[in-house]
Amino acid sequence: MAVGFQPGESITVTLHSESIELGSQTADATGRIDFGWTIPADFEPGSHRLVLSGVVSGQVEQVFTVAANGALVQTGPSSAVVPLLGLAGVCLALGLVAFRQSTIRRRP
Repeated sequence: MAVGFQPGESITVTLHSESIELGSQTADATGRIDFGWTIPADFEPGSHRLVLSGVVSGQVEQVFTVAANGALVQTGPSSAVVPLLGLAGVCLALGLVAFRQSTIRRRP
């Protein structure tokens, strides 16, 4: 999934390790596309770059790594980490507000 394109814009998806065009898709009314492809079993291990290009919106890139066994190596935080970081930030903010309120009440 990618977002931020112009609604109705044609987006070309290209793999840049050997510059292979994987296809194109039209962005929906919200500027989003959902594009999927399968990494072939004999795909070259190492770092690769996927580029999504639109004439109006420009391009977005994502670097990913393929392991020697053909599996995709995780390239970002796991989906469980992001919500936990958000929750930790909210807890920290609430703690700071509570601390600030307690120091204001203690002043003569």
